[in-house]
Amino acid sequence: MIKDYQVKIGNVTVPNVQSVTVSIETPSDQKGIYREPTFAATITIVRDASNKAFIDAFGLATNDDGRKNMLTSGSLEFHGDDIKDEYAFNIKRGFVSGWMLHNPTAANAMTTETIELKVGSLEYKAGGGSAEFTRNDFN
Repeated sequence: MIKDYQVKIGNVTVPNVQSVTVSIETPSDQKGIYREPTFAATITIVRDASNKAFIDAFGLATNDDGRKNMLTSGSLEFHGDDIKDEYAFNIKRGFVSGWMLHNPTAANAMTTETIELKVGSLEYKAGGGSAEFTRNDFN
C-alpha cells in the first residue's frame, strides 16, 4: 500500500499529495484494431489544498502569458511499507495541460487541487527494472 508521495514538476515540489494516476492509452478504431500510435501519457495529481495554497501550480499551468511551458524534468515517487511498494517515474518531456481547484460547500470536505500533465517522454522504475516511453513527435 502506498503511504507517501514525493512529486516534483520541474524544480517545484508539490505538497500534500493525496493521489497520483499515470495512464497511457493507445487508440483503436471502431473494430477495436489499434492503428494509431500511443497517446502521450496523462499524469493526474490530486492534492489537499485545504491549508496550504500552491501558487506554483497555477503558474505552471498558465505560464504567465498563456503559452504552454515545456518541462524537461520532474519526478513521481511512491513509497510504501515494502520495497515492492516503491515506484518512480521520471518526466523527461511534458507540460501542465490542466489545473483545477475544487472548493466544496460541505464544512468538513477538503479543498482539492488537481494538476494534469501530458508527458511525451517518461521513464518508469519499479521492482529493480525500468522501462521508457517516448513520443518523438511530442512538442
